[in-house]
Amino acid sequence: MVWKQFQNRFWGYYRTIYDRVYTPGYYTSTTKYFWETNLYDLSDMSLIYSTQTESFDPESSERLGHEYGKLIISDLTSKNVLKPAN
Repeated sequence: MVWKQFQNRFWGYYRTIYDRVYTPGYYTSTTKYFWETNLYDLSDMSLIYSTQTESFDPESSERLGHEYGKLIISDLTSKNVLKPAN
């Protein structure tokens, strides 16, 4: 009698978990990128600029690289490391 009660609880649990695990969207995967950019003055090898950032699940690596490049140029310009083009 005790075994039957345990067995019923187990199969109820199993069905519940099985349904959850095999429902689309239960498992997900993510891609995480860490970026670091350093800019040096080659005349004396001094570090002029350094930044680190991270991003998650980009649409594509090409788009991520392009957008990251634009952000770095904007940051370099705002910190007067680069002067805007005339």
